[in-house]
Amino acid sequence: MVRKGSASSEASEGSWCDCVAGAVPISKVLELMDSVGFIECEHVGLTNYRTSDHTVGGTFRAKKPLEISYRSQPKR
Repeated sequence: MVRKGSASSEASEGSWCDCVAGAVPISKVLELMDSVGFIECEHVGLTNYRTSDHTVGGTFRAKKPLEISYRSQPKR
């Protein structure tokens, strides 16, 4: 994303995506992954990337089944 503005009003290069969508608890990420059809969803660990004193990046892993059943969307 590019925007115009004075240097004092622009965010640093490294923080352009920090918490744009908000922080999500680990349990909610796993729930979301499961709800769209991924299987064997797991939280692998935390990264050292922090956007505040209260947030930290996470790594997740899951498998995509051969045929995904979209449980959160109506059938067509």
